[in-house]
Amino acid sequence: MKVLTFVLFVIGFQVQAHMTHEDGELIISQNVLKRITNIKVVDDCATANFDKELLSYGSMVEKLGGYIQVPTDFENNLEGFQEFLERSGVKNFSAQELGVTDNIAKARELGLKNLIPAKGCWMRGVALTLLAEKLRAEVKSSVTISSWYRPTLYNKFIGGSRISDHLQAKAMDMTFKSAKDRGVAQKYLCKNFWKDDQFGLQAWTENQNEKLNLSVGLGGSYMHIGLGSLPGRGWWTYSSLFRSSKIRTACWKY
Repeated sequence: MKVLTFVLFVIGFQVQAHMTHEDGELIISQNVLKRITNIKVVDDCATANFDKELLSYGSMVEKLGGYIQVPTDFENNLEGFQEFLERSGVKNFSAQELGVTDNIAKARELGLKNLIPAKGCWMRGVALTLLAEKLRAEVKSSVTISSWYRPTLYNKFIGGSRISDHLQAKAMDMTFKSAKDRGVAQKYLCKNFWKDDQFGLQAWTENQNEKLNLSVGLGGSYMHIGLGSLPGRGWWTYSSLFRSSKIRTACWKY
């Protein structure tokens, strides 16, 4: 009995903290957990400061091989966002794909034609899409973006987490052709953006020993990636992961 108690204690210490995140389990540090109870995610896309976005997500766009564009130079519609994506360097994904809903019936019930946010969050979408293109090139196969921005009412309507990165257009859900492809993308993400942090934090903090707040969710052929996650740096798994081939990495040992 004492041995079992000790084992359970060690497991609990390693995990540190758990919290429910949609249909997965988010693993976060104790320091983040202390902050999380006070976090209220607000859709700030309409009020986002372009200068701040330029310093943070603009820096990511450039490091991912993209080009800085000013959102106000484009029409505030699907066509304008498409042009914005193209001029920013996005080649393999369209505005139509990014604006797709993962539950069309419920979106229509709320009167939503698409899920394109206000211009204040467009640069976040470019950074995430350029990262998706990096993963697409790595797996040498197609990648589908199944969810990006979720307005508050829509997120609540589909049962999304109240602290979801999708509420601020800071996350994308990507579906790969196979679990093997997801595993290849997972290893690439681990090496370049979690373990070594190619983005760095010059635009985010004065403490260069810290790393960017990434949120990573792993499923069978599915991956959630968040950049600048408000709840903090963390990862979780979806049940579909354990029904697929086990591809572990130095970053996420599940």
